[in-house]
Amino acid sequence: MHTKYKGQIKDRAISSKMLRNRLNLNKKISSKDLHSWQFSRMEFKKGENILDLGCGTGKQSLKISSIVGKQGKVCAIDLSKESIQKLRKDTKIKNIISLADSIDNIADILPKVKLDYDKIISTYAIYYSANPAKVLKLSSNFLKENGKFYITVPTTPHGMVNFASKFSKVPKNVIESINVGNKILIPFFKKNFKKVKIYKFNNIIRFNNFHDFYSLYKSTTYFNSRSQKKMKSDFEKIMKKNKIVKFEKKALLIEATKK
Repeated sequence: MHTKYKGQIKDRAISSKMLRNRLNLNKKISSKDLHSWQFSRMEFKKGENILDLGCGTGKQSLKISSIVGKQGKVCAIDLSKESIQKLRKDTKIKNIISLADSIDNIADILPKVKLDYDKIISTYAIYYSANPAKVLKLSSNFLKENGKFYITVPTTPHGMVNFASKFSKVPKNVIESINVGNKILIPFFKKNFKKVKIYKFNNIIRFNNFHDFYSLYKSTTYFNSRSQKKMKSDFEKIMKKNKIVKFEKKALLIEATKK
């Protein structure tokens, strides 16, 4: 993450407590599991070296480390020191190199790690960079021939963001994060990589009470406390009519193979 995200937005983005809350609630309310969906489309092998850009508390890194085994390595980078500490605590196999740093410092980080990678992944994180294409380009210098990127990002439509925008202005950075896949990442990979596949994750999140909705909303980077009363009123009107409130929440997984 970079100073592109400042103040409250940055604090919310790097908070491991809020990340855990988002993950736990999404597991409860989602029609599909993103983690399982990703791993059904990503391929990792024993002995491979993997780079995880913006690893958070390490949900992907930990699973990958068990796949690549002691002969492989996972280099996991995240700006949140708290998240990296959690990852280190949960690490079972001594094959994860966990670093608390910004992915925008990738040009300084990777030469010191001294690894070439079979795969580079990033899940809901690359858009925190001040220049995602630059981070990917610099990272690709450490990707082996025929190595792959697996980049997962949100995409439109995003029902909760659309709903929240009715009551307060959604920060520009949040809107950019939802559009980063189609506007920046796909054009970058199609121009610079020999093979690009795009997988679409179509998910519905469902709420049967305002408490769960507001708890999730409070953990987002676009939270605005002044919206609560009007938001609750609208939410309850929808609940009364439909007995449930649901939103689309979609994602893209971009698989790109190096030339």
